[in-house]
Amino acid sequence: CFEGGKEKCAQYWPEGSAQTFNSKKRSVEVWKESEGSSGSVIRRQLKIRPSGEASPWTVTQFQFTGWGHNDLPDMESFYNLVVIQNNILATHSVGYGFGPTVVHCSDGVGPTGTFMVACFLLDRLRMNPQSVDIIGTILATQKWRANLAQTWSQLQFLYNFVDFCIDRENIGTRSLAPSTRIMPYEAPVEYDSPVDPFQSNAVE
Repeated sequence: CFEGGKEKCAQYWPEGSAQTFNSKKRSVEVWKESEGSSGSVIRRQLKIRPSGEASPWTVTQFQFTGWGHNDLPDMESFYNLVVIQNNILATHSVGYGFGPTVVHCSDGVGPTGTFMVACFLLDRLRMNPQSVDIIGTILATQKWRANLAQTWSQLQFLYNFVDFCIDRENIGTRSLAPSTRIMPYEAPVEYDSPVDPFQSNAVE
């Protein structure tokens, strides 16, 4: 992707059905088995085989196209992506046959951290609303990766995201921690999950 005329992240999947990517020491073959889109989300099913490996890996990629470097995403589209990710984590245990989710943006901190924190916050809202701590969650993630959710607007967005989820999933406000719906320093700020738009196209 390009931002301000500069390449920030090289494309690592093929435009067509297959492509070989080369570095100084290795090469990787990538096949695109399927591609579909719903709103701001593109879902790709990829097969990846590094040089020297006998069997390819299967990777499901979700690309969120509705978030520019200096913008904030549409809340409904962002919420749907968070729900998809949390559903994947709830139905697949990480192990030998199913690897962990890799999240990245152009710089690996702002949008990446905002998304990761949002996934955790929605999970906590559903399980134990009283334990939701937006600032604490951000600070905890920053212990492992500095500058995750790095701007004031991204912090505002996370407070608005929690507000959106409370209303969207009809979470009772009486069970919420006092600071959950109040932005610090006075800055403006049916449990059922939505249908996964890609469910009918999923590759078994």
